[in-house]
Amino acid sequence: TQLWVNKQKERTSAEGNRSEILKTTVELIGDELLVNTDRDGSLKLRGSTNIPMFLAFFRTPKHHLSIDAFLDIDRTVKATNLDRHRVRLSSKLHDVYIEIIEEKGGYRMRNFR
Repeated sequence: TQLWVNKQKERTSAEGNRSEILKTTVELIGDELLVNTDRDGSLKLRGSTNIPMFLAFFRTPKHHLSIDAFLDIDRTVKATNLDRHRVRLSSKLHDVYIEIIEEKGGYRMRNFR
């Protein structure tokens, strides 16, 4: 019984840091974010824009953000620079086989093909 209780505690503590859609686990380490995929890819993200953007995508249902929600992450970003931010973050995430694509009025994080 104790083994089962420990397993449940572990599972609930890791909840929110695991995405079954992306097969990815995220760990917060100080001011960095460690992104691990089941396909042996890993990446450390840092920066005042990269981390909030990544976490916003990671924690929304189906990893989808509307354009307004995307802009809300960093108020200094203009709509014209939106794609540059997406491409920059997406290129970093290629090391862990994740990309951010444009989709109907927003953006979605998915497995890199």
